[in-house]
Amino acid sequence: MRKVFLVILVLTTNIAFGQSFQGLNFSTFDALTAQSYNPALGVGGHMKWQVGIIGVDVTAENDYLYMKGKIKDWTNNFDQDTHVGENLNGEDKDMRFGTTANAPSFMLRIKEKNTIGFFIKARGNLSVNGIDEDLATSLYNQQFDLLDWVEYVQDGKSSIGFTSWGEIGASYGRNVFSNEKHSLDVGVNVKLLTDGIVGKIDIEDVNFTVTADSIVNVHDSKFQFYGSNSFDALIDDEENTQDVNFGIKSVGFDFGVVYAYTIPGKASPFLKAGLSVNDIGKLKYEASKYSRTFVGNGLNIPGQFLLDGNGDYKNLDSILDILGTRTNPTGTFKNTLPTVLNVFADIQPVKNFYVAVAGQINLLSQKKDNPSSNMPTLLSITPRYETKIFGAYLPMSYNKYGGFNMGAGFRVGQFSLGSNNFLTSLMKKQFKSINLWMSIGFGKSDMSKKRKSSETVEEN
Repeated sequence: MRKVFLVILVLTTNIAFGQSFQGLNFSTFDALTAQSYNPALGVGGHMKWQVGIIGVDVTAENDYLYMKGKIKDWTNNFDQDTHVGENLNGEDKDMRFGTTANAPSFMLRIKEKNTIGFFIKARGNLSVNGIDEDLATSLYNQQFDLLDWVEYVQDGKSSIGFTSWGEIGASYGRNVFSNEKHSLDVGVNVKLLTDGIVGKIDIEDVNFTVTADSIVNVHDSKFQFYGSNSFDALIDDEENTQDVNFGIKSVGFDFGVVYAYTIPGKASPFLKAGLSVNDIGKLKYEASKYSRTFVGNGLNIPGQFLLDGNGDYKNLDSILDILGTRTNPTGTFKNTLPTVLNVFADIQPVKNFYVAVAGQINLLSQKKDNPSSNMPTLLSITPRYETKIFGAYLPMSYNKYGGFNMGAGFRVGQFSLGSNNFLTSLMKKQFKSINLWMSIGFGKSDMSKKRKSSETVEEN
């Protein structure tokens, strides 16, 4: 059981999707990836048209458990005590896992100043925030029995949330101003959101004691779990699961703007700077039959009251009713998408060589927006080399989950492969995150045209 928990904690903990496809998302030769990051970025790129076949980005990272030793030793003779360590610094623990899967998609440039596109995606995001170190240690060391748990645990507010959904979307980008030096592009992605699986656990003021004679008191501990009815299929046997009708549930948006400065006489911009707000919207879902809220009653309860006649624990609802007040939420709920603000500056100091500095800022408040999952605030610097046929990327990033990471990636035509932390994994004796991204497609670039000024181009 401990190894199962380890695998879940290390390998499936908050999907940065953070900045997905880091490095490739600024490429002027991959409009589909660029438009996902900022809907206006495709307008100023080199692609005349592009078809994406498949793309995947997966990230897992945490600030509690870390892997150590050489990768070949894990595969040949993995030993948990040797190859896994705990970061015990007295601070709360955060974890995250994210993934993006791109289905077939396309983009098309129209009369030079406009781009349109269509895309289909499946996305998932798991975030774990504010887990007390003693609680995390107890779980990791398989202390799952309430009466054998740490003698006293006190915590502020912790949350564990998972959101998955599908997107069927259209994108539009347009150059709204351009002259010899300056240009301004705007863009929008409109996304029809399909339902997936939503689950959120909030734990607040965890404060319970278990005395030597097995007297339990949970004081005023609070927790709530809200899940979608599609979550039930993961718990129930197939014959006991009600049919879940997947379909379009709501609409989401991404908005972006990009400014570019070109040195007179040069064919491509020296500087691009932009911002975008991504994943604006809410998912609607029917509550899972397992949704619960609970507030402790502060009473001293003999431990045997929690056991049945055979000495086994009673079912969860019975235990909650003994220890406090339980409710079963029903009806329709809304869940805020993990909305972020992305800002970047991308310079080209010499031909074909670029350096992008970018920041991702989490716009959601756990108290006000109550998202089921959220994205980390992140800073990245990515040098890259780009030509029509080949691209090479060296992404470097920092966030509170995985710390500092350095990766590498490449593009040959429309095939791309990379990792945000590949080099870190090789260089560090201890590391806490894993990332891999890949994209396959085909398209046609147009290197011959330089955007004309807005005074000489007819309005489209």
